[in-house]
Amino acid sequence: EIPNRNFDKYLSSIPIGNDKMSNESIEFVKFYGDLLAIRKASFVNCWVLSPDESYALWKIYLSGNKAGVAIKTRTKNLIDAINAKSKPDGQPKIHMGKVEYTDFIKKEVSIESLITTKSKAYKYENECRLVILNEPEYDYTTDGREQKLHNFFKVDVDIDKLINEVYISPFGGAMFYDVFVSTLKKLSPSLLSRIRESSIIEK
Repeated sequence: EIPNRNFDKYLSSIPIGNDKMSNESIEFVKFYGDLLAIRKASFVNCWVLSPDESYALWKIYLSGNKAGVAIKTRTKNLIDAINAKSKPDGQPKIHMGKVEYTDFIKKEVSIESLITTKSKAYKYENECRLVILNEPEYDYTTDGREQKLHNFFKVDVDIDKLINEVYISPFGGAMFYDVFVSTLKKLSPSLLSRIRESSIIEK
């Protein structure tokens, strides 16, 4: 979303009670329309920039559940894991950036700057984002056009390069731990040695 202060700045440039809009206003209306369409067509993968676990983030992302895992990686590993699986025809272009927490974008407001901007209220997340910006696709009918929406987007990743450590939820209990280890043994046994127990103790 465009921060409120930036949005208000653009709105103030639109003349009221005048049928003729300024070129700046026309450009903003077009940009905002494109932004909404690209947002619906694009995908975001979020990471927390922290060497340590966070009790608060476990609680938030588990959303009331007890079972879950957290993956730990390094920036270089993340990039290498994606590049290692790139095919001759290429993977989609992936933007990577640290999120800036602000209520006003001082630099140019663009699609790229917006995807790495978030309200100050979320500063505790210390987030890094991978973003795939897809061009909107449309179905055309006699009633006009309707944007096609996709529920997921597949990106090939080298799991061995990506994952440094796997932390098991401190709230999951012994049964979840055993089921997770048993499943990992079947799917990706090379990762068994990277399992770590959480340092968080639920009181």
